[in-house]
Amino acid sequence: MTEERLPPQNLEVERAVLGAMMMDSEALYRALELLSVEDFYHDGHARIFGAMKKLAENDRAVDYVSLADILDKEGHLEKVGGRSYLVSLLSSIVTPGNLDYHAEIIQEKAVLRSLIRAGGDIVTRAYSGTQDVDDLLNGVEQMIWAIGEKRIRGEFAPLSSIIPETFEKLDEIHHSKRAVTGLATGYTDLDEITTGLHPADYVIIAARPSVGKTALALGIALNVALKEEKGVAIFSLEMASEQLVTRLMATKFRVDSQRLRSGKLDNESFKKISKDLDSLSRAQIFIDDSAEQTVLNMRAKLRRLKRRQKIDLVIIDYLQLLTSGQRRVENRQQEITTISRQIKALGRELDIPVIALSQLSRQSELRDDKIPRLSDLRESGAIEQDADTVMFIYRPEVHKQKKIKVELDGKSFWKDATGIAEIIIAKQRNGPVGQIYLKFHKKYVSFENVSMRKVPDYVAKKIEEEEEEFNPNNHGGT
Repeated sequence: MTEERLPPQNLEVERAVLGAMMMDSEALYRALELLSVEDFYHDGHARIFGAMKKLAENDRAVDYVSLADILDKEGHLEKVGGRSYLVSLLSSIVTPGNLDYHAEIIQEKAVLRSLIRAGGDIVTRAYSGTQDVDDLLNGVEQMIWAIGEKRIRGEFAPLSSIIPETFEKLDEIHHSKRAVTGLATGYTDLDEITTGLHPADYVIIAARPSVGKTALALGIALNVALKEEKGVAIFSLEMASEQLVTRLMATKFRVDSQRLRSGKLDNESFKKISKDLDSLSRAQIFIDDSAEQTVLNMRAKLRRLKRRQKIDLVIIDYLQLLTSGQRRVENRQQEITTISRQIKALGRELDIPVIALSQLSRQSELRDDKIPRLSDLRESGAIEQDADTVMFIYRPEVHKQKKIKVELDGKSFWKDATGIAEIIIAKQRNGPVGQIYLKFHKKYVSFENVSMRKVPDYVAKKIEEEEEEFNPNNHGGT
């Protein structure tokens, strides 16, 4: 005969915590902060804790008399053991100083019970064979995630404990004389306005298709991996890993991307790559090109990767290709909201910056100036709300615009827009908004630093003359 096992529990500790809550207001509010009704194994203890919570929420005293009264009105007094049981709780109490330790025991037992229930549910579903395997795996991930989330509890920290650590970091920054206090992106003006990428930052790089989101992200990845010598994890939902590596090669070695992909690269350029390929191979860049991803499985993969390799930056290409893993979703906007919140939580949990690329809606295309705005973020306002930094890529020449207006020394100038990209910092939670400029090389599909002072001024007459000169219709062309 199989012996029936009791689920994990510790009734004595539950009794002791409830007794302390009745005796001491400090213990009461601390326990209400740390525990929930579901954490208690004994049904009577769960009811007593729930009654205490209601009394506290209504600013009523939590003592034997008031507790017995509310339980009696709810018809639960006899179910919990009557008045005599409430009195007995007062004989087994813990001191407020030990309450955290005892609350943790109750929490751990509750987590173990949740895991047992989840395990049983998984076994039942697996044996039934009625559910798609991918759906089952997503459901399992969500169950485990939800259990883990219950253990993450924040609490107030006194200013006196925060100041020393904060000042130590500021002191380090002050003496280092570095303008960039986070991870350097490699783009000088961008680093100046953002001071780099900081732990737990949620950064959105957004643009219309084929404007350069991936190119900018790969440029940042290369700099972080090669110059900063840090680890970068890239989730590429749109491009296969081979395509991404080809782009990295074109950027790193400054060779024609199209010719490299088509096998038409000249021998000199190919030798250039072969000679220095080891320098790229040494880059601590890790690519996952799974076409279907949820934030839950990205989290699991990153945790596994972090156990064997230090990761300092995560790049997701791109946000709208992610799924929540939930079978029933009210609408796509709600799903994107959930995904965005999960990405934000991912960065905070792992304490590393996360760059998520995002598509823009067609709204910007309908405006005369074509310049992106925060309202153009596709499918959800939650992206704007959750992100610490939102930057847009705007390339005038994509929209057949030949000039770009820039501010230099407090004056406005029209500059030749050929190859110029404006990076618009539309939101920055911890810094100023504004814009910086980069040079975009179509041949290498990459960005590089540029001084707008050296960019030629826009001269309409000259450009019109050049167009006239090279117009085949004016030279008998067919």
